[in-house]
Amino acid sequence: MPQAEAKPATSNKALAADTLTHENLKAKIEALNNRQDIDAGLKNKILGIYQNIDANLTNSDNFKSRTAEFKNSITTAPETTKRLQKQIEINQQKLLKPKTESFDKIPLEELDQRLIFEKEKLSNLNDQIIKLENDLTGQNTRPSQIRQRIISARQELDQAQQNLATLSNNPNNPNSNLETDAQRILFVSTADSLSAELKTLDVEAISSPLRVELLKARLQELIQQKNLLEPVIDVIESNLSERRQQEAKDIQDSLSQIEKEIAGKDPIIQKITRENIKFSQDLQAVTEKIERYSEIKANTDKRIGEIEDDYKSAEKKISLAGLSPALGKILREQRRNLPNEDQFRQQSKTLQNETALTSLEQFKIEDRLNNLINVDAQLKNLMNAQVDSALNQEDRMKVQAELRVLLNNQQDLLNKLSVAEATYLRILGDVDFSRQQLAIQAKKFATYLDERLLWVPSSSPINLTFITGLYHSAQWLLDPMNWLELAKDSAKVVYHSFLLLLVALISLGLMYIVEKWAKEELANIAEKVGKFHTDSFAYTIKALFYTFLEVIPIPLLMFYLGWFLYSDSETSDFTRSIGAGLKAIAVPFFILQFLYLLFAEKGIAAKHFQWKKATTRLLHKPLSWIRFISIPGVFLITASGASSNSAYSDSIGRLALIVVMLAVAWFLGSVLKPSTGLLQNYIKANPEKWLSKLRYIWYAAAISLPLL
Repeated sequence: MPQAEAKPATSNKALAADTLTHENLKAKIEALNNRQDIDAGLKNKILGIYQNIDANLTNSDNFKSRTAEFKNSITTAPETTKRLQKQIEINQQKLLKPKTESFDKIPLEELDQRLIFEKEKLSNLNDQIIKLENDLTGQNTRPSQIRQRIISARQELDQAQQNLATLSNNPNNPNSNLETDAQRILFVSTADSLSAELKTLDVEAISSPLRVELLKARLQELIQQKNLLEPVIDVIESNLSERRQQEAKDIQDSLSQIEKEIAGKDPIIQKITRENIKFSQDLQAVTEKIERYSEIKANTDKRIGEIEDDYKSAEKKISLAGLSPALGKILREQRRNLPNEDQFRQQSKTLQNETALTSLEQFKIEDRLNNLINVDAQLKNLMNAQVDSALNQEDRMKVQAELRVLLNNQQDLLNKLSVAEATYLRILGDVDFSRQQLAIQAKKFATYLDERLLWVPSSSPINLTFITGLYHSAQWLLDPMNWLELAKDSAKVVYHSFLLLLVALISLGLMYIVEKWAKEELANIAEKVGKFHTDSFAYTIKALFYTFLEVIPIPLLMFYLGWFLYSDSETSDFTRSIGAGLKAIAVPFFILQFLYLLFAEKGIAAKHFQWKKATTRLLHKPLSWIRFISIPGVFLITASGASSNSAYSDSIGRLALIVVMLAVAWFLGSVLKPSTGLLQNYIKANPEKWLSKLRYIWYAAAISLPLL
C-alpha cells in the first residue's frame, strides 16, 4: 500500500495563525451577520464560503477520529482475534462432541417459551452473520478503493495548495479583504481536511488485514454459535412434538374408554363426554398441524439459506471468471428450481384461510372457557335444566359428581386447546414471514440470473448424450414409483383442499350435464339452418356458444387437475411436473378441439357460414391429426421444463419441441400450399398480384418459420 504522505497545508505565518475551530468560525459568522456596511450579495457569498469551511472542519475531525480508531484496532485486533480463535476451538470441540440437554422435566408451557426464546436468539445470530458477511465483502474490496482515493485526494490536495499559493501571490486581487481572507481559510481547511483523510487512508490500509482477520474470526464464531443453537432448537421442537402427540393420544385413549363406559348413563353425561372427545380430537388435529407447518417453516428457512448461498456463489464466480457456457448451465438449473409467483400466491391464500379459521376457532374456545370460569354455577345450571328432576337424591348426587369431573376435564382440555391454537397461529405467522423472505430472496436471485443468462445457450447441441438423456427421461416419465407418488400426492391434495376440490367436481359435473344439453341444441339448430323460413343469424351465435359448452369440460378438467397438483408446495417434483403439463395443455386442447368441430363436415363453418366443402376439408383433415401430436408434445415440453432436473427438458422436452415444430410446419405447408391450399383460387384469379408472384417466397418462409 502506498504511503499517503500529506504535504504541509501552508508555511505562511499568517495562515498558521488562522487555525480555526467550530467555535471561532461561529464567532466569525456572527460578526459578519452583525455588520451592516457589507453588501448583501457579498455577505451571502462569504457565508457560503464559511459553510464550506465548517464542512471541512467537520471532515477533519471525523478523519482524526477514524484514524484513532484504526490505530487502536492495530493494537487491539490481534488480541481480540486470538481470544476469538480460542473460543472457536472450544466451540469446535462442542460441535464434535455435542451434549444433549434433557427437556423432559420442563413443563410444556415453559418449554414452549424456551423455544420462542431460542428462535429469537437464532434470528439475531442470522442478522449478525448477514451484517458481518456484508462488512467482510466491503473490506475485501476496500484496498483498491483506498488506492484510488489516495490518488484522487493527492490531486485535490495539490490543487488546493496551488489555489492557496495563487491567492497569496496575487496582491492585486479584485475581491474584498473579507472574501479573500475567507477563501484563504477555505483553501487551508480544504488542505487540512485532505491531509487528515490521507493519513486516515494510510492507517486504514495498514490496519485492513488485521481487521479482516478479526471479521473472519467473529463470523466463524457466530456461525459456530448458530450451529450449536440449531440442534437445541431441533431437540426442543422434537420434544414438544412428541409430548403433544403423546398427551393428545393419552387424552384420546382415556376419553375413548370413557365413551365405552357411558352407555346407559344419563344423557347429559353422554353429551358432555362426547364434547370432551371432540375437543380431544381437535387438540390432536391442531398438534398435527403444528408439526406439519413447523416442518414447512424449517424447509422454507433451509431453502432461503440455499438460495442465499447460491446467489453469493454465482456473484463470486461471475465476477472472477465471467459467465461461461458450463457455468451458465448450472445457473440456469438454479433459475429453474427457484420458487415461482404462482406457488407464493397459492401458499398465501392457504395461510390466510388457515389463519382466519384458526382465529375463529380460538374465539369459540375462549367463549366456551368463559362459560366454564365458574364450574359450580355451570354445574348447577346443567343439573337444573338437563337432569331429570324425578331422580332420587342418591342418583342425582352421582350424576352431579360425574358431571363435575367431566366439566373439569373439559376446562382442562379447552385450556390446552387454546394454548395449542395460539401456538398454531404463531407458527402460521412464522411460516408466512419465512415465505415472504423466500419470495424476496428468490425474486432477487431470479432478477440477477435473468439479466445475465439471456445470451447464454440453454443447452448444448444434440449429440450422443442426447440419446442417453432420452433413455433416462423415459425412465423418469414411465417409472411406476413416480406414478405411485403421484397417486399419494393426489390423495394429499384431496385432503388439504377438499372444499375447493368439491367445488371443482360440482362445476365439472354441471359442465358435463350442460355438454349433453348443448349437443341436443346443436342438433336442433342444424335442422333449422339453411331453411329460408327458419334460418336466423342468432342461430349462428347460439351454435358457437353451444360448441364452446361442448368442448370446455375436458380442458376444464385438465386445468383443475393440473392446478391442484402444481399449486401444492408439498407434492413431489414429478407430481408438480405432471400438474404443470396438464395446466399447459388445457388451452391448446380447447382451441384445437373447437376448431376441429368448427370446420367439421356439418360444422358451423359449412352449415352457418356456407364455406365450401373443399375449404373446410382442407382445414379439418390436418386438424384431426395435429391434435394428437401437438397436445402430447406441449405436455412433454411443459412437464419436463417444470421438473427440477433440466436433463429431462434438454432431452425429451427438446425432442417434443422438434416434433411439434415439424408438425406445425407440415400443417402450414398443407394449408398454405399455393396450388392446393386456402389461397389457390385467389392466386389463380390474380396472377399479377404481389401475393401471387411471391408465393414461393412466403410459402417457404411460412414452412421455415417453425423450424428456425
